Amino acid sequence: MTQKTRVTLCFITSLFVLNHSISQADPRLKKQSDDFTSRVILIEPETLQKTMHEFILIDARSKAEYQKKHIPDSHSMIWEEWTEETPGVWNWFFGKPSRWGKITKNATKVVKHLRSIGINNDSKVVVIGDPKGWGEEGRIGWNLLVWGLKKVYLLNGGYPAWQQRYPEQTTSVPASVPKEKGSFQWDWHSERRVEMKEVRSLIRSEASLFDVRSPEEFAGKRMKGQKRGGHLPGAQLVPLKALYQENGDYVSKEILAKTVEKNSGKQIAYCVGGVRSALFALLVEAKLNRLIANYDGSLWEWSAQTDLPLKRQ
Repeated sequence: MTQKTRVTLCFITSLFVLNHSISQADPRLKKQSDDFTSRVILIEPETLQKTMHEFILIDARSKAEYQKKHIPDSHSMIWEEWTEETPGVWNWFFGKPSRWGKITKNATKVVKHLRSIGINNDSKVVVIGDPKGWGEEGRIGWNLLVWGLKKVYLLNGGYPAWQQRYPEQTTSVPASVPKEKGSFQWDWHSERRVEMKEVRSLIRSEASLFDVRSPEEFAGKRMKGQKRGGHLPGAQLVPLKALYQENGDYVSKEILAKTVEKNSGKQIAYCVGGVRSALFALLVEAKLNRLIANYDGSLWEWSAQTDLPLKRQ
């Protein structure tokens, strides 16, 4: 065996060992990379305008904003109506905040509504939000995926991007009732969410926690219904504003990757009620093909349990 052959064999062996070490370093992440396929797609206003006949449109903004103007034939669907308990004036005083963010498991109610607006499990559904909001489009899109929709589209730039390009294609007229009802079937996807008991068990492990709120909230500011202020131990702050570019488009893949790729273990996002964190989870899925579980109970639920830890800056 010549010296050159020995060097070549050593080099090949080194590469094999290095590759094997990397693949074994975090089997869970490798499995997700190999087996996971994103079910979230970002769509540009120009593309939607040309292919609107292929989609069912859902407007996730507030009812007041929807009633002012919206994309023709888009259906209003606000996240507060699809939780275990609706946040509102009455429930500010007499409700149970720990239930305000948790997604409803009322299959009968969900299926009836989605069928009424023509949705099947394989329908192409675009959810529309507003960069000035709280990521409501992410929460509705996440709800749909948990309930069993196969794919969901988010309009890049939201309603303002559409209005800027197509001001004549807006209306205040509610969407018409579809001629044919959908055939949506309940198909619960538990891998997309985590509950309080799981977060509690993972908090001292290698799990990565992303806090998708404002710096003020992270430091201790409380929102309505939140019993205590602060953040979960070890959490990394990802401000909601960081999910958007200055023009209102979603954050770039490169910037998002810097936030996520350095973290290992199970990845969990939370906020106050699982709304902003749902948008973060869907953007990571769309741009990085990675699944982040959303803790929809979030601080409304966590802060109500006095024995659970919260840190303040």
